Amino acid sequence: CTPDVCNKHGTCIPGISSSFTCQCDPGFVGPTCDQELDECLSHPCANNGTCLDLENGFLCHCLPEWNGTFCTEPKNPCQASPCGPTGKCIQTNQVQLPYYCQCPDGQNTVFKCADPNPCQPNPCGPGHCEVTTNLLNGYICRCHDGTIQMTNCSIPKSKNSFSFRFSIKILLT
Repeated sequence: CTPDVCNKHGTCIPGISSSFTCQCDPGFVGPTCDQELDECLSHPCANNGTCLDLENGFLCHCLPEWNGTFCTEPKNPCQASPCGPTGKCIQTNQVQLPYYCQCPDGQNTVFKCADPNPCQPNPCGPGHCEVTTNLLNGYICRCHDGTIQMTNCSIPKSKNSFSFRFSIKILLT
């Protein structure tokens, strides 16, 4: 065995007379370990992952919905909360339908659950409920006496509550 007979990629094992055998390091082949093995030739990356051949192995670049050394582990599609704040995401482990949403109204959907309507059921009692994005509770109550409240119109107003009346003049030209 002469130095570097196995090209620094293997170990020389002396044989009978002047013969030798090279025991190649992982990733190299050939009688003198001079050929790099392309580990990507066996297509190790599943689910349309892209294989990158490295000196001592390979690396799979997976599509966004896959993880793992070989792109065989589905990512948890529920991690990003696709069903919205009111829905519950159920993972299915199926490629075509990775999750579905259980919504508070009892419906199942593959899309985000609809935001609940703050006026259902009617929180205003005998008044008329109107959805608004300007208030924390999401609605106002228009009461029959002309006032606007943030609570049920049939609840008596306390000293600390408030209501207001307003009128609008429309000028036609």
